[in-house]
Parts: sequence; C-alpha cells; structure tokens
Amino acid sequence: MFYKNLANVYQHVFPAAGKVDFLADLFKPHGMILDVGRSDGRVALSLSKLGFDVEVIDLSEDMIRVAKVVSEKNERFRVRLMDMQNVSQHYPAGHFDLFPNPNISLSGG
Repeated sequence: MFYKNLANVYQHVFPAAGKVDFLADLFKPHGMILDVGRSDGRVALSLSKLGFDVEVIDLSEDMIRVAKVVSEKNERFRVRLMDMQNVSQHYPAGHFDLFPNPNISLSGG
C-alpha cells in the first residue's frame, strides 16, 4: 500500500502550513471536526489546541499508527481505524460541525 511507505515521511511531503488557519476560519470555535483519510495528525493536533474536538479516521494502519503518537499530545484529538464509508454507522447524523472533503487538497498561502 502506498501509505505504508508514506506514513513516516508524510509531514515532509504534505506540509501542514496554512491548512490549520483555513479550517479554523471555516467554523465556530470549539466545533467538532471529522478529519478523514489525509493526515498524519499534525493538522488535527493544531486544531485541537485551538479548542476544536477532532476525530481522525483512516483506512491505513500505518497512518493511524503515526496519528496515534501525535494524538497522545492532546485529549481533544481521537484517532480510529475506519473506512470513511462507515462513518454513519459509528456517529449520529449532525455529530460533526465540519467534515472537510477528503477529495480536496488544502493548501496554504
């Protein structure tokens, strides 16, 4: 799997700069964000430090492994191994205030 090799260098390939401010400006402070399958946890950690509750889900066990290490730094940030197609089976409708589209690459600048 592509992400197995990418998990440990993700932060170098996809820098987080700009993503946090962009996402934080979209919704009310202290909102609930679902971060789906495009992160090693750095953006989620920064958002959690701003007061957001963040759930990170991914299908890649390696990306989840890296994100779990990052998530240990903040209690407002949780990580789960999950297919995004199964979100509705694990969370009630309306649970999240923000669900950034996983098909859009967010860039700062």
